[in-house]
Amino acid sequence: MRSLTFMFLVLSMLTFGCTSKEEPEPVDNDTGKVSATFNGTKWEGTWASAVGANISSASLILNFLTAEKDESTSIGIGITSYTGPGTYAYGGTQSKVTFNMKHNGKGYGIVELVGGGGSGTITISSVKPASGTSFFGTVEGTFSGTIKDVNSSEILTITEGKFTAFLL
Repeated sequence: MRSLTFMFLVLSMLTFGCTSKEEPEPVDNDTGKVSATFNGTKWEGTWASAVGANISSASLILNFLTAEKDESTSIGIGITSYTGPGTYAYGGTQSKVTFNMKHNGKGYGIVELVGGGGSGTITISSVKPASGTSFFGTVEGTFSGTIKDVNSSEILTITEGKFTAFLL
């Protein structure tokens, strides 16, 4: 439970603290790719990274980000019982996945204790370490579901989420 609480705090800080109204830096091929549809509107991120992604650590943290002049979005997903590629569900009291998001100036989360809610899945389809090492490489997958605004009853529906995250 202590590690789950710690991971939630880290993801919350990354999700709500890592956005900017400044112009984004040019995107290069090492920043990963992420896209999704939020309530019917297509979105594409400029940064996708992953930390962990090995069975010995039993955790995987994914961070997705875009920072534009008038809008910024950040997503933090943590899997605390990571066992390798597969599908992980989020939502409910027994969830081993945290999902936090900032989009259009609003904070969304699945943790009921802070006013969030929702449910969905994240599927890790492949983990490809760089040649000759267990570090660096890529993590690929998909995500979808719903997530609740922590300050209101608004529900954001996420569909067609897919990513190739740079593995740190």
